[in-house]
Amino acid sequence: MTKHQQDALIEAAKETVKDGKSRWDKFRAESAQTLDDYVDQSVGYAQEVLDDKSSPRDWVKRGVALWIQGFGTTRSLWSSASRLLFPTTDDEA
Repeated sequence: MTKHQQDALIEAAKETVKDGKSRWDKFRAESAQTLDDYVDQSVGYAQEVLDDKSSPRDWVKRGVALWIQGFGTTRSLWSSASRLLFPTTDDEA
């Protein structure tokens, strides 16, 4: 292997690492925001259940909404993980 080929290989490896770090950082940021939003919703639900003015009907309605939010959170995390592990040309733009 020539010196030029070695240098090209090293540069390609550096670019690969840089790209991976960039995608990982983006995944961490998106996931953190998604989880933060869900935790806020969960705390809000607990506060509502503990409120003296709330009723079991409110708990059920809010519980179903929280379950749907949890499903969306899981879907968002899986989508982010999929983009991290299997990037497409659209993700790189």
